[in-house]
Formats: sequence, structure tokens, C-alpha cells
Amino acid sequence: MAVSKKKALLDQHRTHWQWYRDFFSVAILRYFVIWFSLVPLVLHVFQSVPAEVHWRTWSIDIRPSLPFSWTILWIASVAYTAALVIFTVRCPDFIKKYPTFAHYKSFGHSPRWLVWLTFDVKNKGGAPWEKLFSRLEAKKYLEVTERNGAIPVEPEVLECGTRLSFCRDGKTYVFVMPRGTPEVTEVAEQEVFWEIFGAHSGGQRVWRGIIIGLLFFALALFAVVLVQHVWAALPTALANLLESLFGMWGWVLSRVSVL
Repeated sequence: MAVSKKKALLDQHRTHWQWYRDFFSVAILRYFVIWFSLVPLVLHVFQSVPAEVHWRTWSIDIRPSLPFSWTILWIASVAYTAALVIFTVRCPDFIKKYPTFAHYKSFGHSPRWLVWLTFDVKNKGGAPWEKLFSRLEAKKYLEVTERNGAIPVEPEVLECGTRLSFCRDGKTYVFVMPRGTPEVTEVAEQEVFWEIFGAHSGGQRVWRGIIIGLLFFALALFAVVLVQHVWAALPTALANLLESLFGMWGWVLSRVSVL
């Protein structure tokens, strides 16, 4: 049951690779990486600095104190940085290069290029290819044909289009782009793109699961730091608020007594 729930979570759209790409693009979260880099350097510097400086009868504490645990925040930054490194290394190049269909179109690719992208997924095999094959077959983009002779190892570039041929379960399938009229090709281009995108985005569940775990761990530690920060400032803030309120009421009462 636990395994099936985990699989269901990782099959959800919000846990696919494209979501992490957007998440790691948030500028404010990059401060975790900065904190991860600076803390060891700052600690090394302050280890050689005395905690207090004595001058005559005065003693001055020159080491800064933080209203939260820098250790907890640093561990959170380690978890975030590790998740970012895993994403950078393991995220499919297709997702990083073509995060949306608009990005894909901005490259000016011919519809024929989708045949080569499909060929790339086929060569890698595994779950992405199984998913892509089933979707292309269901949408009638794959044609079953009888072909004499050897099947080309790579797609064929023909006048009518680029054609990918392959055997599966005793049948010979053909995938061709472009298809028919420009209008039909435009619809097919968008649909096939998103099918290739989906094949890439839902793969590598283990690595995506590790990233989710690291991000939730970092979020939990950051919540602890946030509570520490608020708790440290809360007494002073409440004292100032009460002083302001009572001071205001004292001014109001004095004006009423004058009247």
C-alpha cells in the first residue's frame, strides 16, 4: 500500500521534472545556496577572532549573535543545494531545453525534428518509450505497414517527410512528420511534442522522490528557523505594542480630562 501511494504521488503532474525547473528558478530560494557557501567561510574567520575585546573597564562582545540557529539553517541549505545538484544532473535535457511548446517553437524547428526526438526516446527505451509508444499508437500517429527488406537504423529523410520505422511485437510501425495539410501538421506537431514532453517529465521516479524528500526536509528546517526568528523578536515587539497602546490611551484620557 505504501509503495502504491508513493508511486501515485510521483505520477502526479506536480511532482514531474518541469515543476522542479520552475521551483529552482525562484530567485529568493537561491539564497540557500549562498548561505551554504558563506557559513563555513564566516565560521573560519570568526574562529580566529576573540569573543570579547577588553578596553580599560569595558568588555565588548564583537561576535555577532543571530536570533535563530545558523546550524539548522545551514543544514536546510545543504538539503536544498543537494536537491538542486540532483535536478541539474538528472533532469532530462529535453525538459531543460524545451520547458514549453512555445520554447520549442522559438527554436524554429521543422515538424520533421519531432521524428528525431521520438527516435531519441526509442533508443533510450524504458518506461518513457513505453508511455510514448502507447500514446502515439492510441492517437493513430503510428501506422502499421508491411515493409520488405531491412528496416533503417535511423529515420529516413524523404521528400514527403521524415520517417521512423521500427519493429515491435511482430509488427512494423511507421511514424512520419509532417502529416498531410499544414493545419493537420500543426495540430500533430503540438500533440506529439507534449507526448514526448510527458514521456520525459514522468521518468526517473527514484531521483524525483529523493528531490521531494530533500525539499520537504529543507522546508521543515526552515520553518523551525522562522519560528525561532519570530519568537526572538516577539517579546520586544509586544512590549513596544503595549507601550504604544497605553501611551495612546494616556494621551486620550488627558485630553478628555481637559475638556
